Amino acid sequence: MSLVQSMQGRYQDAIVTAEDGRRAAVLVSAPATQARALTVLGWSLCNLGRVAEGLAHLERAQHLASAEEDIPTLLWTRGQLADGLLAAGRAAAAIDTASGILDLGRALGAEAAYGPYSAARGIEAMILLGDWAAAQQLIGRLLSLEPPGGVAAFPRLASGLLRLWQGEAAAARADLARALHDSEQAMVPEVASVGHARLARVAAAEHRFDEARELVRAGLSLCAGSDGAAHLIRLAAAGVHAEAERAQAAAVRHRGKQVASAVATASELISQARSAARAGIDELAVTSAEIATAEAEWAWLRPGESDEVARWRDAVGRWDALCFPYPAAHARWRLSHALLRQSGSSAEASQELRSAVAETDALGAKALARQIRTLGARARVDLEPGPATKPLARASRPRPGRRPASRRANARCSSSWPRASPTGGSPRPCSSPRRRQAST
Repeated sequence: MSLVQSMQGRYQDAIVTAEDGRRAAVLVSAPATQARALTVLGWSLCNLGRVAEGLAHLERAQHLASAEEDIPTLLWTRGQLADGLLAAGRAAAAIDTASGILDLGRALGAEAAYGPYSAARGIEAMILLGDWAAAQQLIGRLLSLEPPGGVAAFPRLASGLLRLWQGEAAAARADLARALHDSEQAMVPEVASVGHARLARVAAAEHRFDEARELVRAGLSLCAGSDGAAHLIRLAAAGVHAEAERAQAAAVRHRGKQVASAVATASELISQARSAARAGIDELAVTSAEIATAEAEWAWLRPGESDEVARWRDAVGRWDALCFPYPAAHARWRLSHALLRQSGSSAEASQELRSAVAETDALGAKALARQIRTLGARARVDLEPGPATKPLARASRPRPGRRPASRRANARCSSSWPRASPTGGSPRPCSSPRRRQAST
């Protein structure tokens, strides 16, 4: 019952049921059953933003399952542990946790059944850290196993994100639509929120704004019974982004009604995101960065309500701290927009644009790189790489040894999984940008 509740996104209920199951398992000395209860308990706590507590339960569950040689439970637990680590911003640790999953699945003779679901978060961590070639290799490996449709949805969701960031909107749409189609018979909030949010971003990139709006609404409806803040915030952030893109396109064409409609819809969405965040997302580093980015998009739509430059500085700082180069480069591009609107000419904007284009070129993010270069040309900024230009380079750096532990870990990401060559999009060492505050 607790597993069903957690899959439905009813995490509070799942915690109560799993805790009862854990106590009963302890009383009858059933460590394998205890491991399964602890996995549900830990996963549910992570989804409610109590990540440290949840990870502790998942570590204990992993130990018990390993001692009992319960490989199916161990595979499941490791997948949930990787998920919690990634949510906390510990992407390198998520990769390390997931790296042995395929080997374990093969030993059980069930690589296709267990690997694609449990390994997917490690692949997403690779994408976020910029190791795109290795991530693509693993996605292909998982899908070549011909897993069942519902299980195949998870690597397809990762592939959709990768294709979107590579600028391949049609391929991203196909992967994400297939993932949602394959999950229709057993749709869960985790898949609904990720799939609909990413499809909405694809639709926005293609200027299909009405479609993006409907996708966000559909995703929110499917997640209505969940008490996981990250699901709602992910969808709301995608919706605010799409409405900001709609408003920008409408403003160019002097279509005031469309601008007003975009602002009204974005207002509802940012209010929903803020309400969800009140449940507590401090330990959810990725979700915190997502809502910070949504707040910056909202500040562009309603500049009188908050300082857009400060909001984008905060978003850049959060993505920098995670060492996630693509969202950091995107936020730098938008920060440069805001700086140039504010002052017309800005040394800071020029530096942000140079850092952003260096990162996107290194990643192979062609669509975003074109947008950055377009802004650079309008602002008459020379974006050609110079000897001092490095991805994520910052003017102010902390002293050596002073980086937060999560940033150090992500920067030295290593894994037994396939690694890309330096010319194929492998991650570069993450620099130590100063953490900007919204009040800057």
